[in-house]
Amino acid sequence: MYDWKQREEMAKQWFSSLEFLQECQPFEERCEALEIYLQEYAGKLDSLKREAQANTHRIEYSKGGDVLPRGFYCPSPTIDLVVGGCKRGRILSRNSLKKSYEYWFDESNQLIGSVKYDQGQYLAPSFEMIVRRGNLEIGLEFGPIGDLNLQLCVYDGDRIMEYTSSLVSSSRTVYDLWLYERYEYVAGQLVQCDWYDYSRSSPNGTISRRHPMLRHNRYRFLHDEDGYINAYTMEELWGDMVMNPDPWVGIPLARRRV
Repeated sequence: MYDWKQREEMAKQWFSSLEFLQECQPFEERCEALEIYLQEYAGKLDSLKREAQANTHRIEYSKGGDVLPRGFYCPSPTIDLVVGGCKRGRILSRNSLKKSYEYWFDESNQLIGSVKYDQGQYLAPSFEMIVRRGNLEIGLEFGPIGDLNLQLCVYDGDRIMEYTSSLVSSSRTVYDLWLYERYEYVAGQLVQCDWYDYSRSSPNGTISRRHPMLRHNRYRFLHDEDGYINAYTMEELWGDMVMNPDPWVGIPLARRRV
C-alpha cells in the first residue's frame, strides 16, 4: 500500500527546499523570455490576422480536440497519448456548423493560423496566428475577452524538440507555463518526453501564490515493429527522487510514428 502520509511529509520538505527553488529558476527565466515575444507581437495581432487571411490558400475544418491547444494540429506529439480525455478529434470533409476548429494553410501548405469556435456558442471565436523565425514557431492565440495565450515550438528540421504552452495575464505577463515538453529521439524515434508544469509565485495576483510550483513527469515510449508508439511509462520526479513510477501502459489504438 502506498504511504500517502510519508509522501506528504516528503512533499513539504521538497517544495520548501533551496534545491527546489534552484530547479525553478530556469523556468522563471523561460517565462521572462516568452514575455519578450509578447512585447514584440501583442500590439500586432490584428495585422498578423489580416496577413494570415490574405495568405490563406486552403482551409481545413475539424471536430473535437477542444481541450488541446490547436486541437487536431496540437504541436505536442504526446499529450493526447498520456492524458486521459484528450483527443485530437478528426478532420471534416467539409465545413460544418458543428466544427470545433478552422485551419488556414498558405501556398506552401504550412499552417499559418487557426480559429477555435466556442461549442457553447456563448463567446466569439478565438484566433491563433503562427509566426516562424528560423527553427522557432510562435503561436499567439487571442480570445474574445482580451485573453492571450502563447505557444512556442523549437524544431530541428521537421522534428519538434521543445514545446511550450503558456497562459498570459491581462497585464501581458506569463503567469503559468501550462506545459513545457522536451523530447529525446533515438534512431529517429521518440523515446522520452520530459513534461513540466510551472506556475510563478504571485502573492498579489488574481490567483495568490506565495511560492512557485513546479511539476516534472518523465515519459518513456516503446514502439512496435512498424515504428508506431504502442506503450509508455511515467515517473514523477522531485529533483533526483523518483516518485511512484508507473508500469508500462499499452496504447494499441494510437497509430502514430514519432
